Amino acid sequence: MQPKQTSIRKRIRKLFFILSITTLLLSGALANYGMFTTKTEMESMGKQLGVSTKESVIEIVSGREKNHLQQVVDERVKIIDSIFQRMAIDVEVVSKMAGYIMSNPQIYPPQELKFSPNMEAGWAVSLAVAPSAEENLWNLRDRIGLAANIQEVLKSMVLCYGVDCSMYTAYEDGFDIVFDTNESDMRVHYFENPEPYRRFNFFERAWYKNAKETQSTTFTDAIINANSSAPLPFVACSAPIIADGKFIGVTGFGFVAERVAKFVLQTKIGKTGFGFLLNRNGQVIISPKGDGVLSLQEGFPDLRQNSEKSLAEAAEKMVRGESGLMPVIVDGEEYYLAYAPLENVPWSFGAVIKVIEVIAPAENLGRSIEKRTDEFVAKAETLFKELFPVALLAVVLLTALVLSLSEKLSKSFVQPIQKLSEGVREIASGNLDKKLDIQTGDEIEQLAFSFNSMTDELKTYMANLKKETADKERIATELNVATNIQLSTLPHDFDFNRDDFEIYATMKAAKEVGGDFYDFYLVDEKHLVISIADVSGKSVPAALFMMKGKTILKNLATMMKSPDDLASVMTLANQQLCQDNDEMMFITVFLAMLDLETGRLIYVNGGHNPPLLYRDAEKKFSWLDVKKSFVLGAMDSVDFVQQEVQLNHGDILFMYTDGVTEAINEAEEEYGEARLENCLNTIDHQCEIKILLEGVSKSLAAHVGKAEQSDDITMLAVRFVGC
Repeated sequence: MQPKQTSIRKRIRKLFFILSITTLLLSGALANYGMFTTKTEMESMGKQLGVSTKESVIEIVSGREKNHLQQVVDERVKIIDSIFQRMAIDVEVVSKMAGYIMSNPQIYPPQELKFSPNMEAGWAVSLAVAPSAEENLWNLRDRIGLAANIQEVLKSMVLCYGVDCSMYTAYEDGFDIVFDTNESDMRVHYFENPEPYRRFNFFERAWYKNAKETQSTTFTDAIINANSSAPLPFVACSAPIIADGKFIGVTGFGFVAERVAKFVLQTKIGKTGFGFLLNRNGQVIISPKGDGVLSLQEGFPDLRQNSEKSLAEAAEKMVRGESGLMPVIVDGEEYYLAYAPLENVPWSFGAVIKVIEVIAPAENLGRSIEKRTDEFVAKAETLFKELFPVALLAVVLLTALVLSLSEKLSKSFVQPIQKLSEGVREIASGNLDKKLDIQTGDEIEQLAFSFNSMTDELKTYMANLKKETADKERIATELNVATNIQLSTLPHDFDFNRDDFEIYATMKAAKEVGGDFYDFYLVDEKHLVISIADVSGKSVPAALFMMKGKTILKNLATMMKSPDDLASVMTLANQQLCQDNDEMMFITVFLAMLDLETGRLIYVNGGHNPPLLYRDAEKKFSWLDVKKSFVLGAMDSVDFVQQEVQLNHGDILFMYTDGVTEAINEAEEEYGEARLENCLNTIDHQCEIKILLEGVSKSLAAHVGKAEQSDDITMLAVRFVGC
């Protein structure tokens, strides 16, 4: 039995009646009390609102100015850092080119230094010799001639900058080839120097020692330019020169530190704000101020030793490489200081603005808010007194009106709702063509219109959903076909029915289709060719380029006349891949050939990760000696070097792509070469090659955890069991 229901119409009529009577009875009793209570509360709340609004405005405005100050600092730091970053990249390029020249004397004949004919040329090349090498200078003439091949590179690089600067390649042999565009340096070191070279002990310079000790690209602090007749502070960037895997010298590039000063001096924040640079010793090295503690003072005092504790504390944080914003006292006035470190040089950029300038607009606005609040409270009190009698009379009249009209209103209100309810039930039953026709001119009509729009959109959505579902299924099918095609190009038959080697490989793409590949095949009864490669990029383009590279390598390898042609295979493959390579894609390749009778393994590397070699006699894996080389598909003039190693019975060669060592977990930690080597040395080396690769895969999965795979993972291993 259903409970007795009361209609909405009766409820509305009853509600109107109760509200009217209640309002009439209570309004008189509460009018007097409410008038005085409301008046008091309005005065109190108005004042509180004024105070809190003022405080909020001050906090918001000052906070906005502080954020702007920090943003200015961050933007300036990015600009200054970009200067040093560009310098670092250029120095590394020149350093690698110098190392390549010194490693290939057969390609680069000795050259003479092309000294500038006159000052009007705007540049000069000079030769600097360390004191320890002067007696042996004649014997170094061939080395100097070979190194002179770099001078055109130095010239084009330095002239590209268009500022007073110098670039130099200094060698452990004791000589230094210097390219200058600074007028004073050219006059002192070349045009007014009677000797064919100048004496300069660059071994003691910070730029040389830093690059040699760290074996990486480094920056010096602001130092005195030893190549200038009028010493000026400058910054030097240097990188080691490596030839045939050995350190042979340093490439350096220096320019006057004031070249970055314009980005500091142009920092304008309001009327009182300015920027400055602080070095690692807490000294101000660039500032627009002519006096005061943040100016370029005589002796360059350490701000960390300043008597003002707030400024000393800020300087200490800046020297430590921190970033932030804090209040400080500068020359007896309160300032806000925002600061951030530079990434490439041990400096920190700071910007200050007076506190009074930050909060003055907020203070003025706060006083205006207080005044407006007081005026509002006074007007509200007057208005309340005037409107109270009118409001009381209106309540009485409204109650009477509600009683007389409640019946009519309840009827007119309920009928559209009933009609709407019936229409919605029909739509819910599945009739999406149903249209609600309700014309009340209010929210109920809008609701009916919304239901009509909803049914139209629902019909459209269902049609689009059907189409999108079909499109997604088609794309998924095409990608699945592409994946199957790609996998079918990789060899999967690891059983050669031979007793002189054992081989196995795996490939797991980061997307539906990937860019890694491996390959192995017999070119005759005694020679096994193995290769592994990694194509730049992912998905379908990488897969297409992968199949092109794999086909070219296999065709060339099967056509070579002698095992010693393996380097030529790589060279020809590189030339073919460079042709029509509009997308600038490239491949890293490790290609090897194993003599199954003697165990002789010859191999050529094309910018790929070095494999690990297991020696059965030593019972451990270690890294195979692989000379550095360039990738395939980027430059068609690259020559590749062939190496070889002797494999004995039971030795294993493990090859992989960088998707193994660069796999990251949820903490952004890479798997790394150390983990890979340790993993291989903990697996039972007498197991099948397949079990060996499965062990590495399990270790990799344990490290990655739930992190998404970011690169293709490919591994190949071969065990020599001949001899």
